[in-house]
Amino acid sequence: METDTLAWDVDLVHDMFNERDANLILSISLSSSRLCDVWHWSWESSGLFSVKSVCKFLQLSKELGAQDDNSVFWNTLWKLSVPPKVKDLLWRTVTNCLPTKFRLRYRHVPVDTICPVCKVTDETIYHSLVDCSFAKAYWQQLAAGVNLTVVGSFANWFATVLQQADGEKRRLDSAQDSTFNPTAAFLTDVDGAETWAKLAENTLKINVDAAIFSGTATYSFTGVIRDETDALVEAFTCCWAGVLQPEIDHNITF
Repeated sequence: METDTLAWDVDLVHDMFNERDANLILSISLSSSRLCDVWHWSWESSGLFSVKSVCKFLQLSKELGAQDDNSVFWNTLWKLSVPPKVKDLLWRTVTNCLPTKFRLRYRHVPVDTICPVCKVTDETIYHSLVDCSFAKAYWQQLAAGVNLTVVGSFANWFATVLQQADGEKRRLDSAQDSTFNPTAAFLTDVDGAETWAKLAENTLKINVDAAIFSGTATYSFTGVIRDETDALVEAFTCCWAGVLQPEIDHNITF
């Protein structure tokens, strides 16, 4: 670099490097400032390196990497209708951040890794929340149909639970759709065309309805009579034995 002009020494660069590298170097723009370069750690506002900022950087990188590889899983987790503290716990378990005994030993903390509850195997996150006899008893008492045979990490087990819940929801939605499927065929051009109007003086309005109960071989009808002020004049209801056609039942009401 030519220090006087703050530009690359083109001839020197081509003499020192092959053409490919020289072109890459010359494509780098140089600063017009004459200030000396200094080291600056971008993960601290002060620019000074710290162990805390490294831990933050590594954890964030791990989380972003997991989100890139399992975006559907993470989107499902964050959209769960649970309190924020539950989401925080799930995030800590999935990213393997809970201070279990096995994790502490991994971090060179001199502790006994055996589960203090069942005293059978190491206290990992998966064991504590899923595989321990105490945890299994809870899941079985919950009777939620949770799969307890998945072997591996808590993240894999929880992903299986989410898939199972999604499948149950799809089956429920499908059952509801097959039971009742409203369509535009129920609508006609005259729907909503009729509006209420006050009755003329000295007139009555009668509302009637009828129903047929095939299971008990009976039918019934009812009616309400109101005057022009919408005050109740009379109401009646009757139930008779027999099975009639719907149009006959309505005619009897009148």
